[in-house]
Amino acid sequence: MRGRPQRRPDPDLWTRRHSECASSDAGFTSMGEAMFVHTAHGGHGPKCLQFLSAAAYLDGRADPDEYV
Repeated sequence: MRGRPQRRPDPDLWTRRHSECASSDAGFTSMGEAMFVHTAHGGHGPKCLQFLSAAAYLDGRADPDEYV
C-alpha cells in the first residue's frame, strides 16, 4: 500500500517559519518540526508563543502508552 511521499525535514524552512516568538501561527506539519521549534525556543520564557504552540502540539500528539 502506498501512502503519500514522506517530506524531508527542512530546518532552514522551519527556522524561517518559526523565527518570531510573538507569532502564534505555528502550523506544524510534523512531529519533527514541532520538536525542532520546541528545542529552538526552549529557553525563551513563558511569553514565547512558538515554544508554547510546539509544546501543545507535541502534547496533543503524544502516544499515551509511551509514558506507561
